[in-house]
Amino acid sequence: MFQNSTQRRNLQLKLVRENVKVRAGVRKAFAALRKNEHLLCKMNFACCMSCACAELSPIVDDEKKKGAVYFHRQDNAAFNETGKLSIRYFTRTDSQDCKKLGELIVQYMTENGVETKWDGNPTRTIEVGRFKND
Repeated sequence: MFQNSTQRRNLQLKLVRENVKVRAGVRKAFAALRKNEHLLCKMNFACCMSCACAELSPIVDDEKKKGAVYFHRQDNAAFNETGKLSIRYFTRTDSQDCKKLGELIVQYMTENGVETKWDGNPTRTIEVGRFKND
């Protein structure tokens, strides 16, 4: 049993280290999106998607931002368990602009060493994290 619990603990530590790397890359990508693309970017913001959108939309409008990129606390909890984080986003305009925003997010994540999965559909989240075993 000791070997199994040691192996399990070592695996947990490895996952934590990998999550730290992913989170650092996401933080850098968000900072670059904020600075270069005039976007509102929030990490671990609000409890859920409904609350996040309700809180972010007026800020985006008031500050004349192009849109918002974020993940909420439920996404963060899932990331801690699975190593996969849902990046959510919206624009002030139409779905074509939202698709362009999704493409920008993927670009900035990739530039900052974060692996992404996204099918190009602007109504779907962009997944980031560990995908080696998928």
